Amino acid sequence: MKSNLKSPVYVQVEITSNCNNECLHCYNFWNYGTEIRRNNLSIADWQKIAKILGDNEIFYVTITGGEPFLEKEKTYSFIDSLIEQNVRVMINSNATLITKNDAKKISEYPIESFLTSLLSADEKLHNRIASSKSAFQQTTNGISLLTKNGVNLAVNMVALKLNYRDIYRTGKWLHDEFGLKNFSATPVCPSANKHKNLELSHEEIFEVLNQLVSLRQDFGMNIDVLEALPKCFFIDYAGTNSSEIIKTFSKRMCTAGNTTITIGSEGDMRACSFDHQSHGNVLKEDFRLIWNNMGMWRNNSFLPKECVSCFVSENCSGGCRVNSKVKKGNYCEPDYLSKNIIKEEQAVFFEEKLPNVSMTSKMSLVPNIRFRQEKESIFLVIADSMRFIITNEKGLKVIKCLSELKYFIPKNVAVRFNLDYEFSREFFKELFSKGFLVYSE
Repeated sequence: MKSNLKSPVYVQVEITSNCNNECLHCYNFWNYGTEIRRNNLSIADWQKIAKILGDNEIFYVTITGGEPFLEKEKTYSFIDSLIEQNVRVMINSNATLITKNDAKKISEYPIESFLTSLLSADEKLHNRIASSKSAFQQTTNGISLLTKNGVNLAVNMVALKLNYRDIYRTGKWLHDEFGLKNFSATPVCPSANKHKNLELSHEEIFEVLNQLVSLRQDFGMNIDVLEALPKCFFIDYAGTNSSEIIKTFSKRMCTAGNTTITIGSEGDMRACSFDHQSHGNVLKEDFRLIWNNMGMWRNNSFLPKECVSCFVSENCSGGCRVNSKVKKGNYCEPDYLSKNIIKEEQAVFFEEKLPNVSMTSKMSLVPNIRFRQEKESIFLVIADSMRFIITNEKGLKVIKCLSELKYFIPKNVAVRFNLDYEFSREFFKELFSKGFLVYSE
């Protein structure tokens, strides 16, 4: 589904383009010869960018790089500025530079999550991929400090030819060693020609997904893949855990330029962190104008023609557009993981049926709901960076009311607001399916 939002929901900000690792799979375009690394913005510039993001009602920012903790003063100042603007903050870091003081300081901020990367439980293999002899020891030390200080930590493992058989072992080690619950393994996204020898085949990716499912089955870990896989990738797979794999990993869509953007280390605004194309500089041009000029990412201009007649095209982004640009020279070419279009009889495997909701049971709204007005009588309501709905004034009024209640009974709410019973049932089903509601004891 393509949005027509007045501004993004979520922004990744590269506080610096420098990094103390040189990972073989690094997606940053400046890391493979098309640009030199840049790091010219001052603390005052980042404060201005935070103000711009706040003025444009951005809900979430992930501070990333390069490695943001190479610029600790700028990073902490930017976090302060974002919080002042009522923007929720997440961090993406290799954790190699985290000290005891950093871990304590981060734990005292209202940080939504801290994402780091471990490339293998095998120290030599991790160091080889990170191109650093000390990377494993430094990263695991950072993980230890962050977990001891209660930071909401997640670890992503980029899956390559070199390490894709290590997913289960690495996840288990993180669970046993640090009590880690949140683990993802994301197949490398080829964002440069030099990645060709690192990318996985269809069969190897399914092996990655099976290992993730086993981690959930064996240890109750929260598992994920952080990039969108085209839905047709899953067609005809009949191997181990096939139904669970489809249910778990086929839901993501590419959000580049749609609900998310990236701001580079000099203020350049890009649709995707993997993409080198700048659409303007937020310190020199109007944010909303740059966003509007990125409309081709939101109107299906880049959707491959092969996808147009697919029965799930409305709920599939067709995979990675930057991947296609790098490998085939055109954003509009099919993702290399795509297969044949999904036929009507196959679409049933990807249907997300709204769960039934008891209209007479106690329910609660999840905390920290936020909203903004998109246009007259139309509102965007946010539960977190991945969960949001569009509603009208009446729907917003109901949600605001629910946020003030410890618990409620949907049937009573429908009566209070004079809602049609069938409409109210569908409304509560949607809220529940999007993770806005939970059953209350």
